[in-house]
Amino acid sequence: MARSSLFNIITKIIQPHLSQQKIKKFILEQYQFMAEKVEKENKDKDIFHQLTWLLAQLGWVSSISQPAETQQYSSEDYKLAETWFEGLYGAPVINKGVLVAGAGKHLDILDEKEAQIKFVRQQAEYLLRHVESRRRKSMQKFAEPLNRQAMLEEKIAVAIFFSSYARRHEDLRFLNAAFKLNEWLASDYKKAKGTALRLYFLKALAEQEISAKELLV
Repeated sequence: MARSSLFNIITKIIQPHLSQQKIKKFILEQYQFMAEKVEKENKDKDIFHQLTWLLAQLGWVSSISQPAETQQYSSEDYKLAETWFEGLYGAPVINKGVLVAGAGKHLDILDEKEAQIKFVRQQAEYLLRHVESRRRKSMQKFAEPLNRQAMLEEKIAVAIFFSSYARRHEDLRFLNAAFKLNEWLASDYKKAKGTALRLYFLKALAEQEISAKELLV
């Protein structure tokens, strides 16, 4: 089957519950609210600027600056991800439903840097299979004790990883999983404590929309 035909078939399967218009309205309303909080509290500016840059890519806001590189992670981020990877000693990031903390973020960094390619691809498939089978009950157990806020952050990181992985590898299965994950996480948004975590979820939605714009058009 031709690649374009396969893309057309899979695209029809992807049916996010919320329309882009509703997602855009929600993001922009929350973005304005968060902008005031960031300015008032004078913190969480890095994640706010990352979100602004993503929304500017969508044409939803104007950005007065953008990163000098297209890559969002720094060399220091990469070093931390490599250290995390080495600490796994070849073990999978998820085993019998138990997830290693930092999996979403560090796999995303390694994937962006095109490092540990075979490992990242394999773990991405494991995570995808877990989310598709456990659905709303996915990512409930972690290898170390985490409070609810930390667990929410881990889940958001996996949603971001799925969106960016889908975009980098043109794999709509991961975009579909990102849609589902973000929809499930939306119910936890109001429970998120602190500006940074809420901005992180908005970033996950923005990453999803960027991937959808590139892959579904």
